[in-house]
Amino acid sequence: MEHPFEALLFDMDGLLLDTERLFMESLVSLTRPLAMDEAVVRRFFLSLIGTSSAETKQAIKTFLPVMVPPLGIEGFEVNRL
Repeated sequence: MEHPFEALLFDMDGLLLDTERLFMESLVSLTRPLAMDEAVVRRFFLSLIGTSSAETKQAIKTFLPVMVPPLGIEGFEVNRL
């Protein structure tokens, strides 16, 4: 069977594409309806860079207000992190 590609490249850590900025803006948008200070949210996000998935998930659970439902806000699923 012949394949149309010789190789496939995955950028899982944002090295080739700057996905961190997109995720940070998503977190800022998510927390805006909660009236959270944008500068605090950005500093929090930056503190997550380089942490494991488990550490990130725990930090987000601690950071977000208790009033955030388990399935998130407007389709954002906190449990998927």
